[in-house]
Amino acid sequence: NEGIDTGPQPTSFGYYGITMLTMIMMYGTMQAAGMMDLERTERTGLRLKASPFSMSGVFLAKACTSVLTLLAQALILMVMNTVAYGITYRNMAVVLLSLAPYALFCNALGLAALQLTGEARAASGLLNIVVVLLVFLGGGYVPVDLLSPVLAKLAASTPVGLYNKGLLAYIYAGDSSMLIRGMIMSGVLGAVLLALAHVLFMREGGSNRAARA
Repeated sequence: NEGIDTGPQPTSFGYYGITMLTMIMMYGTMQAAGMMDLERTERTGLRLKASPFSMSGVFLAKACTSVLTLLAQALILMVMNTVAYGITYRNMAVVLLSLAPYALFCNALGLAALQLTGEARAASGLLNIVVVLLVFLGGGYVPVDLLSPVLAKLAASTPVGLYNKGLLAYIYAGDSSMLIRGMIMSGVLGAVLLALAHVLFMREGGSNRAARA
């Protein structure tokens, strides 16, 4: 047997402590969309456009705030899981840092959905479908490896699946290779989606929807 087989294995709590973490972070997409849409609902868009701050800077500041908020929530969840259920994350600081690209992806997906649909309610409807699909394919509800070889391959090509498998491998076997793959994929997809959302945001003059609200 290889060394990986002799190490500690995840319990059911250990497995769901990871999948719950990645799933809840995915629902952060709607939080990001809601935070950005506050310009329209609170009618602050016109005041922001009249301020000395560039709308590009406002967009990036809101995006960064969303990412940091989601990481803070992830940390709180990990601490609660550790204290309440004894779930281990091996090195919580390393796990939290590794989740940064994933948080970027989640928030950028939410911002892109908002800019494509035009309002938070429509974005939420779209994201509810996308998030459920990605979480399912990533093994967030049930281990898809047990369902179908095809689903197992699909899981390995999604950010959620790579993070679920990568975190399990890192925490229980000390193998970070798949986690790094997940970080790279999430970082690249997050950057592309954020760039798309930024272009659409600026094309509308930053917040023209606020004037129509």
